[in-house]
Amino acid sequence: MTTSRSKTLLVILQNAWGTSDGYYPSYDVPAFANSLTGKRLKWALPDNCKITITNASGLVGETADSVFPADIEHVRAAIRRHKPDVILACGVIAQQAFTKIKTKKPVVLMPHPTYRLFSKVMAGHIRQELEGLL
Repeated sequence: MTTSRSKTLLVILQNAWGTSDGYYPSYDVPAFANSLTGKRLKWALPDNCKITITNASGLVGETADSVFPADIEHVRAAIRRHKPDVILACGVIAQQAFTKIKTKKPVVLMPHPTYRLFSKVMAGHIRQELEGLL
């Protein structure tokens, strides 16, 4: 008898801000779960998988408009560590990382969850695409 492991979705966001060094986004962390990013991202996430979230950069900004370029080695390390079946790149910074990172895993692109035009309808389409890949 064989058991199948739960599929893993690796979500790559931009970068954290207004928090301490060492912060990582997770629904186990109330600051993330209650944030606008956390609430809106949840609209797009399927229920049928293990979800791991990381940032494209390990740097932490002071304000919401803090932006750092993707740290390619940081993203590659996350892919090696979590061995995802599918990757969800959220926002321009995360998406730009995949112009330099080649992977055989499917990469789904979506706007950052706090993008002003991001909607539940858009999230629903992304969720369906992810469910089909997982």
